[in-house]
Order: sequence, then structure tokens, then C-alpha cells
Amino acid sequence: MNYSTALRPQTIKRLEDIGKADILVGIPCYNNERTIQHVVEMVTDGLNQYYRDAHSVIFISDGGSTDDTRAISKVVELRPWQERVVQIYRGISGKGSAFRAVFEAAVMLDVKACMVVDSDLRSISPEWVRLLIDPVLNGDYEFVAPVYTRHKYDGTITNNIVYNLTRAIYGKRIRQPIGGDFTFSKELARFYLEKPVWSTDIAKFGIDIWMTINAIARDVRTGDRDALQSHGTLRALLEKHRGEPRGTALRRRNTERARSGEHQPRPPGAGI
Repeated sequence: MNYSTALRPQTIKRLEDIGKADILVGIPCYNNERTIQHVVEMVTDGLNQYYRDAHSVIFISDGGSTDDTRAISKVVELRPWQERVVQIYRGISGKGSAFRAVFEAAVMLDVKACMVVDSDLRSISPEWVRLLIDPVLNGDYEFVAPVYTRHKYDGTITNNIVYNLTRAIYGKRIRQPIGGDFTFSKELARFYLEKPVWSTDIAKFGIDIWMTINAIARDVRTGDRDALQSHGTLRALLEKHRGEPRGTALRRRNTERARSGEHQPRPPGAGI
């Protein structure tokens, strides 16, 4: 069955009651009762730490979980001045439909930045919120993709196939085009919604790479355009590594290499 919206009537009413927000954080989920509490706690702590004066909404887009995912997400204590919306999305079962509901909520709330994070994250910290949201909230970028520090044998499909294929076709060095954790503008969310894909397989899976490629194809605003084009990247800013920010690890490694004369360190954020 085709639905004109992924939002349920009661969710639309709730969003209308909220009216307008500055930041929306969407969390797609399905049977994630073991991890959803930690993710919501890290998001609310990050919003409180870095955007205390902003009106923020945490949107749980659930796929009809049969465990206690929704119940747990409803009782996690949020920091002051934050709103929570929990709903079962309408449409084909899949992450794409969950994202469609988030896109619609972002447009309805007229947000300045919309962030999405997976519900099964274990290494997420409040710092992720700032790293992902800041570039879009400040108006410098329309789309921010993540950068993950991994063991060289982790993420082999992404590192050896998806990244290289994306770079070869589009000329953009986006290390994690299927990262799962993004921030984008309200305008880009509206652009996604206008695409006639919500009755196709995109509604089931593949939404991550679809978002990235469509952002590239739309030639989204990327802040310091000349500097970014010189490095051929959309400036993926999320840095993470099991308890240690990637920037810290890179700076230490670059310092060690510089001392040994192996290479000159690259300024943080200058490229990927």
C-alpha cells in the first residue's frame, strides 16, 4: 500500500503542537531495546552540552518493534527544553521509510539542522552531536557525512569498493558514503522527499548511499567551496574511535611521523 506520508495522524498533531524547532535528531530503530537508551542519553546530553539555547526535538522513528524499544525510548529522561516524539512510521518496512518520516518532521518543524544516528551505536558520545550538527547549523554546509577510524580490515566493502566507486564516478572523496550517521539541511530533506522512491527498495534499504549520492548530484552547498574542491570532499567531520576522538589519534600519529621525518602533518579537517 502506498502512503502519501510516513507520519501518523497523531504524530502530525504532535509536530503541529511543537510548531517550530532549531534542531531535529532522528533515530530510526527496530528491536533495539539493548542499545536505544544509550543512544538517546548521548544525544540528549550532547544537545544540552552544546545547544542548550536551541529548541531541539528527538524523533524516534520505529519500524514496529516487538520488544521494548519504544517503551524504553519514551522513559529516558531528557534534558530541559528538549521535546520527544515516538512513532511507528507508515509505509514499507525498512530504514528508508524510517528516514522518510524524519525528513517530513524536519520540514514540518522548519529546522535549521537535522541529524540522524543509528539506534544500535555503542561508541556514540555527546561530542558526536557537535561534530555532526555544527557545520549545518552554522549555515556552512547542507550535508555532513561521517569519518570513522577503524582497523584496516574493518569496513572492507566501504573502503575497497563503495568509496572508490563513488570517488571515481563523482570525483568526491567521501570516506563513508554509507555511514548511517548524517546531518543535513531542511532544504535537502525536502529535496529527498520529492523523489518518487518511497514505494521502491530505497524504502527498505540503501537509503544511506542514496542520500549521499543525491546530495552530490544536487551539488549542495559545502561551505568554503574552493577549499573543499581542492581536497575533493564534502568535508566529512564526524570523528570517532572507541572512546578516543579520531582527531586526537590523528594528531598524535602525525606528530610522531613528523618527528621521525616520515611526513609533514596535515591540519585537522584539511582533508580525508
